[in-house]
Amino acid sequence: MSGSKPPKHEFNPRAHAMVYMLAMVYLAYLIFQMVQGYLAGGSDAPSFPLLIGGAAVLGGGCVFLGVLARKMSVMASKQEESTDSRESAGREEGQETEQHHAFGEAGESETRGEAER
Repeated sequence: MSGSKPPKHEFNPRAHAMVYMLAMVYLAYLIFQMVQGYLAGGSDAPSFPLLIGGAAVLGGGCVFLGVLARKMSVMASKQEESTDSRESAGREEGQETEQHHAFGEAGESETRGEAER
């Protein structure tokens, strides 16, 4: 074995939040199908205890995925804010550096001019 690791992928919380929300919608759809089957009746309809148990498990999954999706979306917004603040700080530093270089070059040319006189 060469010991090389696979390339590390950047963590994208917004993508994770979207997947969690998609799974949450699917679980809500399953609850809807169970309730619809119970109300329609027939031989394939779930019994009342099965309906309550399934709705509780699937509903709990919906709530859990909703909380995870919310955490991921908050994390994504915090990352965007920190990235924006770092970029703006970098731009400000770059402008200050450009100003210092401009003043430094002007000062050097003035000094050279005085030395030539």
